[in-house]
Amino acid sequence: RVFDRAVLVTVMRAEHASSPIRERVLERAKARSRVINQNVASLYYFGEWNARPTIVSELVAGDDLPAFVAQHKGRLPLDIAFDIIEQTLRGLEALHAQGAPHGGLRPSSVRITPQMRVVVTELAVELPAEVNGQGALMLAAPWYAAPELVDRAAHGELPEPTIAGDIFAVGVLAYSLLTGFLPTALALATSKQYRPP
Repeated sequence: RVFDRAVLVTVMRAEHASSPIRERVLERAKARSRVINQNVASLYYFGEWNARPTIVSELVAGDDLPAFVAQHKGRLPLDIAFDIIEQTLRGLEALHAQGAPHGGLRPSSVRITPQMRVVVTELAVELPAEVNGQGALMLAAPWYAAPELVDRAAHGELPEPTIAGDIFAVGVLAYSLLTGFLPTALALATSKQYRPP
């Protein structure tokens, strides 16, 4: 209110507020707050509201990538597709330089402003889940998750976000932008199931 600026406020669900996820969000928010780059949404504040972790970040004008592609009837001109990929990589490079891999890159976490500024958004977090009756983690972006991260999550291990995982995710994103298809039909492809497209 003081600065008369629109922001995005993200509040953690009450059921996760006292879990290990809380500490994970805090760690990622601290790392993310060090990143100042035009291709990464700025993080302004991390605190609590009603005992629930709360993040205040830049509200990026424009559309997320799926909406932007839909406006172009599902087919982007090559120069625009390459510009989106390059700017996304620049945003990831800024995150990686500060030791803050994204860990959940997917089309909805890439926003495009009316001025064609591409911005990587979101603070990705894995959530507890059950797979085949066993404890597991639900990855933030399963279609874009590297097989080695899926392997760890399927066994209930907390997969650390990695630079390699981000590069894999942007590779899948680029593949789908240029072909119109995902490289695998499986939402969670383990290293045993994944086959190069």
